Amino acid sequence: MSKVLITGMSGTGKSTVLSLLASRGHRVVDTDTDEWSHWVTQPDGSADWIWRPDAITALLTDHRQGSLFVAGCKSNQGTFYPLFDHIALLSAPTDVLLSRIATRTTNPYGKTPEQRADILRYAAEVEPLLRATATIEIDATQPLPRVVREIESLIWDSVLLARHGQTQWNVARRRQGQLDSPLTPVGLEQAHRHAATLETHPIDGIFASPQGRAHTTAEIIGAHLSLPVQIIDELAELHHGSYAGLTNAEINARYPGELASRAADKYEWRFPGGESYADADVRAGQALARIATRHPLIVTHEMIGRMLQRHLLDLDPAATLTTTHPQDIVYEIDPSTRTRRDIR
Repeated sequence: MSKVLITGMSGTGKSTVLSLLASRGHRVVDTDTDEWSHWVTQPDGSADWIWRPDAITALLTDHRQGSLFVAGCKSNQGTFYPLFDHIALLSAPTDVLLSRIATRTTNPYGKTPEQRADILRYAAEVEPLLRATATIEIDATQPLPRVVREIESLIWDSVLLARHGQTQWNVARRRQGQLDSPLTPVGLEQAHRHAATLETHPIDGIFASPQGRAHTTAEIIGAHLSLPVQIIDELAELHHGSYAGLTNAEINARYPGELASRAADKYEWRFPGGESYADADVRAGQALARIATRHPLIVTHEMIGRMLQRHLLDLDPAATLTTTHPQDIVYEIDPSTRTRRDIR
């Protein structure tokens, strides 16, 4: 459970970032509404649009499950910093801010010369104060998905990613997808070995695919570590459609040339009656949005696992599809540095 404040000058894209976070399944709150903020008169007679203390306190103290992303830039927000896990400052050069504000249609603020002068003044006077108290500063000129991934990385200190143990269909080289086959003796041994290896790691939650091979692997580890397993449907393996249960030789015999077509555009190509990597990429983001513990272990599959690594390591699709995940290795990922190491 993480609570993150997204702050910054007007034009840095706070509302746009919140919208994308919401679409990925996170709880978000934009405080620029009457529900969360109100006008007050300052001692010098000027008006100030500040947070409502009771409303913000209740929001932050009552939040119990998942991650919460709050956006705002108010003069009294520092009072509430102890209730947040991270203060993320979005920043961009003033010429970028003014250009964005001039062309945006969702917010009328910043269109008059007086308001634009205020924006420049705030950038000079207020932004340094925000920078001094932020736990992270994020370059808001980056592509939006990258900005959001940097913010999402604040949820976790580390992520352990395990693949299910070897199955009978792995040995027979049959595509499983969202079908299933039992773990082999080797697969069971791999799960028990993972459990022993992970004993010294500060795991605070185990999350697994609903497929039996991943669930069984996770339960073996969970029993050893005395942790329950939470099933997340979005961690299911790519749906292989009509190819599920078949070997590549059988696929080539029934669907000549289709595997060659897949190789030409592996990310967008969709299994007949099933999914593409692009489809699973969306699910991977939704799955991660539901995992809010600081040190989670995720037990899943190689193909959906590639998409999880894409999000956690900020990989492009081409680089993502070159990754593999042997069943005898657990990956430890540091989302803040975008690094991965093997645990055997």
